[in-house]
Amino acid sequence: MLAQEPSINWQMRVIDSSSGNSYMGEFGNQRVFIKLNASLLLPSLSSEGIVPKIQWIRKTDNGETLTAQTWIEGHTLSVDEMSDIQVYDTLKKLHTNRTLHDSLSNFDRSVSRPSEMLAHLLNKPNSVVATNTFLSKIASDMLRTVPILNNLAMVVVHGNISPDNWLKDEKTGKVYLIDWKTVSLGDAYIDDAFLLSHYIPSKDWGAWLARSGERLADVATLSKVIWYGKLSFLRQIDFYLERGNTSAANAEIQGLRRFMDMF
Repeated sequence: MLAQEPSINWQMRVIDSSSGNSYMGEFGNQRVFIKLNASLLLPSLSSEGIVPKIQWIRKTDNGETLTAQTWIEGHTLSVDEMSDIQVYDTLKKLHTNRTLHDSLSNFDRSVSRPSEMLAHLLNKPNSVVATNTFLSKIASDMLRTVPILNNLAMVVVHGNISPDNWLKDEKTGKVYLIDWKTVSLGDAYIDDAFLLSHYIPSKDWGAWLARSGERLADVATLSKVIWYGKLSFLRQIDFYLERGNTSAANAEIQGLRRFMDMF
């Protein structure tokens, strides 16, 4: 059972100004990371070592939940560090762990279906994916080749495995996956193809997939890498444009062009 918060007066300081729901908690020389209304999957993720250990959980007077985790002195991963074997191991544990699957299934039925993910990008008001000639052509081609999502093969997927969502402990070297607001059930390639298309050199794809017993030469495997890889670029382009970061969006478009030229 998770410990309840000690009866001490934690000083809380906001550390995520964009959402206002992440805090540094301090009491004397003690320090914890506190999340307001964290994902209900977090206790299971903590027990598997995928996220920093939960120290205590508390219900506030207004019914909200505060979850305190071990404070990690570390840094988010660089692009070069995304090839760390711990990134592979963490995603593999996430995608294959039945306990995590069952835990998420018990309280959250959200499923990331490929057709719906693409439709969401196309149907948004002022959608650049629908109006830009280059992007809309790619999306149209993708609509004709949507992968089949076998319900029995659905796994827990993080949904946004960009470097900012990986935290490396400076003392131990352990890598954690953080920020679980995009978690859902879906195809493992939502995460895997994002990683391959953005951060793993194409010459290493075969070896990376072989760790899981998959072969890049298999038509089904390659088609998923391509389809979900394209989707990852489209989602990132949309993400950056929503935040007014046109330079990052343009970098994603150029990355998508290079990705397309490979096939």
